[in-house]
Amino acid sequence: MTRELERVLRATFEDRTQPVPQQSDGLADVVIGRARGVRRRRALAGSASALVLVVLAGLGLVLGKMPFAAPEEKAPSGDNLPIPVIQGLDVAVPNPSDKSGPYLQAGDGTRVPLPKDQKIGDALRLPGGFLAITTKDENGTLAYYPTSGPAKEIANGKALAMALDPTGRQVAVTRAEGGGVRLDVYTLDGTVVSTDQFKDGDVLAGWSGDLVMFQNDIGVTAWNSIDRSRVDSPSEKLMRFLGTTVDWSTYVTYEDPEKTCTAKVFPLEAFRVGEKYCYGEIPATERMVSPEGEWVVARGMNGPDRPDELVRTHLTNDLISPGPGSMANLGIIDVQDWLWEDDDSLIYRTSEGWFRLDLYGSLIEPLPIPQGSSAYPVPRAFVG
Repeated sequence: MTRELERVLRATFEDRTQPVPQQSDGLADVVIGRARGVRRRRALAGSASALVLVVLAGLGLVLGKMPFAAPEEKAPSGDNLPIPVIQGLDVAVPNPSDKSGPYLQAGDGTRVPLPKDQKIGDALRLPGGFLAITTKDENGTLAYYPTSGPAKEIANGKALAMALDPTGRQVAVTRAEGGGVRLDVYTLDGTVVSTDQFKDGDVLAGWSGDLVMFQNDIGVTAWNSIDRSRVDSPSEKLMRFLGTTVDWSTYVTYEDPEKTCTAKVFPLEAFRVGEKYCYGEIPATERMVSPEGEWVVARGMNGPDRPDELVRTHLTNDLISPGPGSMANLGIIDVQDWLWEDDDSLIYRTSEGWFRLDLYGSLIEPLPIPQGSSAYPVPRAFVG
């Protein structure tokens, strides 16, 4: 960071914080310090993009909220969604107002109908279509729905759950069976690749390379889809699986011992901890690693002594920065659902609707999903 850039930052924040001097002590130094630590794997279009994020995060610290962009036009009411809803946004519509039955809609406006008498469970957008679980009574069905052509049923049973592998060619499916959990790995045409049985209480969490990850009360179990071997995380660390990035790195949270840490681990080496980032000041209840591993977003209360305070969202890029961890309070409260659109963009829902946050330099953008609509964004499959 050049001295000229530091001067501009300091002047900007001194001017911005004049009305609230009690909150602005040392703020320029804090933001400049964070800016010095920012490193990214890929080049951005000049240093201005990096600066915008730092300034937005700093303003969030000062004002307690981020500026919202005004919608361009009034959103329609009910579930009569425009086509496309918003360019590039894939959505599920469980209860359309014309009673035509649930459907999935691709970002280009292509609609994929689902069985009329069933409810939408989990759904995932693939390059050529959708994976979706639909349920009727206690029974569920997993099928692949291409954007054109007939659907292909893959599995059915009770308490179905699914996770797509990092190549996008296989899907792990669990169901309740015989007082435990049955696991089957399928190709997308419904061919069984491997199968096994797990104990009641193991929950399908995702994939890490050739490993299917299960979560339970005391940690994570990695199951090898090739030789069916298993590796358990150390129970004293209480690991929670966060996800796998497109380079197949595996991230968890764990207790160490007074802080909650985000860490890259190596499951086949007894979950050995590699890089770790610990944040004692953020008692986050949930965290998400971005698809390329550049960001961690945390959602949690500001402190245990304020149980009635709304959930706040924090952001860090310390997965690619040296030095001690720090997380900027984005000032976004009442976050109820969230998902990654890509490594630069986070989509989230509050009581006021759905929004998109551009992490590299845009204002928060309201998404034109009508209030009261049953529609919601479908997560995208990120494969390596």
